[in-house]
Amino acid sequence: PVSMSLFANNRKRLCDKLKAKKVPENSIVLLQGGQQTQQDSTDRDITFRQESYFQWCFGVTEPDCFGTIEVASGKAVLFIPKLPKEYQVWMGEIYPPSHFQAKYAVDDVKFVQDVISQISEELKRINAGVLLTLNGLNTDSGHTTREAAFDGISSSLLNNYFTHQVSTFVICYLLLTVENVLIFNSYKKLSWHSMSKSFMMLHFHIIPMLWSYFSEFIVFPLNSFTVNNELLHPVISECRVIKTEQELQVMRYVNRVSSDAHKELMRRIRPGWMDLFDMGGEYYCYASDITCSYPVNGKFTDDQKAIYNAVLKSNRAVQ
Repeated sequence: PVSMSLFANNRKRLCDKLKAKKVPENSIVLLQGGQQTQQDSTDRDITFRQESYFQWCFGVTEPDCFGTIEVASGKAVLFIPKLPKEYQVWMGEIYPPSHFQAKYAVDDVKFVQDVISQISEELKRINAGVLLTLNGLNTDSGHTTREAAFDGISSSLLNNYFTHQVSTFVICYLLLTVENVLIFNSYKKLSWHSMSKSFMMLHFHIIPMLWSYFSEFIVFPLNSFTVNNELLHPVISECRVIKTEQELQVMRYVNRVSSDAHKELMRRIRPGWMDLFDMGGEYYCYASDITCSYPVNGKFTDDQKAIYNAVLKSNRAVQ
């Protein structure tokens, strides 16, 4: 498991950067974590992934949480959902706030249902004039970050205003500490070990004349497994058979729910094709990207051999 000192250090780095930016005195950072969602109108939960910036600050794996950080003191308060006792029938033991305070090494833990009154009290206690929230555009996806919000926030914080410090956050996020690098290295080895086993299974089971979607069947059981009692979710980002018989083949990544993806998956694998599996794992929002390709019949054509060796040579030249 990842040490909570990593996230405590992340919070300290963020506060130091904000102080250097000369934000108003007694400012408080307010962040909202990811929310658990269900499939359409059903009660079937979609696999939860924590919001990345919230994860970076608190290391929290549970959904529907809030968090505050006092810039001056670094005091961190986590707000968790207050679940009914009946939920323990299907969720197991419902833990008290003290459990999460010890688990995540924060200064205090309160319930989300009390977030309005608690934040208002904190603002009055330290005479805070500014509440810092995160709001910015992800230029890759075109989506904006989730700005912390809850019912009644406008009325309870009427005398405060929101300042967006996304650039400061991003700089802290991108600059890695020694702890970050150690986690990357250990996870890289773990991910490569698991993915290499997946590739070996695929190599021996995916043969010419099988349907393309058989790749999904073989990979699916590897979609989650346990490491040191922590759930690690390999993210199968793509699992596609790429046809290479044309002189120039344009590789298209298609959404698996689209008609194009359906057509690709409903084709038989032919001799002379190349399998390309773009895979990787995710742990505490640290992700890896491991891609492998090979001929489905176990033998490269002359063109495939020339291209493969050229790419391999280029790769090794820049390492």
